[in-house]
Amino acid sequence: MQLNPAEPRTMPELAAYYADRKLMGRNIALIGLCHVGWGVVAGIVGPLVAMQLLELGVRENIQATINSANGLTLGIGVSTIGLVMFFNYRRLTRESLSITNTVGAAIGGPVRNAVSVREGELS
Repeated sequence: MQLNPAEPRTMPELAAYYADRKLMGRNIALIGLCHVGWGVVAGIVGPLVAMQLLELGVRENIQATINSANGLTLGIGVSTIGLVMFFNYRRLTRESLSITNTVGAAIGGPVRNAVSVREGELS
């Protein structure tokens, strides 16, 4: 079976899953409930951790520095992962669209897809 990359590939089971509005409502409600629960837990555990660190002799300014470094590290890490995923997705979709063009142009054969291959883009 030859796949045409220009056509969207959808599975009937997946389309039926996303068409179920009742299930989607339940999923959204569950996500919201988990978000609220996580906020409550973080609100209770955060001050307890701070009190425990104070008892261990870690002052507030050191705790703030640790929290700032942790937030900065997580922010940079999450952003980096997002960028890597985005550019990897772009690269993979370009390769899947142009693989037959690149092979066809390299061997002088016919180009099967409607995607054009310009000079200098083959690498």
